[in-house]
Amino acid sequence: MHLALGDELFDQVAAAYLEQRPSRHRSIRWFGNDLREFLDQNPDLLPHPALADLASMDWALRDAFDAADADVCCAEDLAAIAPEDWPQMTFVLHPSIKLLDLNWRIGPIWHELNEDADAVTEQPEALDHTLLVWRQKLECKWRSLGVAEALALCAAARGASFADICEVLAALDEDHAETDPSMLAASLLKQWLADSLLARAAVVD
Repeated sequence: MHLALGDELFDQVAAAYLEQRPSRHRSIRWFGNDLREFLDQNPDLLPHPALADLASMDWALRDAFDAADADVCCAEDLAAIAPEDWPQMTFVLHPSIKLLDLNWRIGPIWHELNEDADAVTEQPEALDHTLLVWRQKLECKWRSLGVAEALALCAAARGASFADICEVLAALDEDHAETDPSMLAASLLKQWLADSLLARAAVVD
């Protein structure tokens, strides 16, 4: 966030935030917890509204780094579940996972500023999408999700079964639908395992 705003503007935003949202925690770690809400309520402080999305992403990465650790589910764990039980299988996501609903394509800005703190970036494009933030071992990661994966992962986070997730994917419109929702769900599940997104899978009676 600091790199995107620059020293002067960052100081102005920080001073305004400090005045309206004084710290209520013993640790400074949580001081910026309300920054996104504050920026939404004070949009004139920012030269571009995409910077509020950048603040959300920055805070989510910090939360992911500090999140509780957990064992991760692997392919062998799923292989132990009988095929006939897969429809009732549910998932517990890793505690570090954050799903952010964003309005701007801020990924390129993040990449450019991390590679060069003095980079001059292009104005971001408007883009309603979901950003996934998580920690894999000791490394915080993020990626933008397509519509299908965002809906499926949100459903999994709510405790939906594998069959429920397939139904969610089957209901997608023609622009996002796949011919076989179960195959798409299995493909997404394979990606989630590779990314260490799942802490546990279990069959619910």
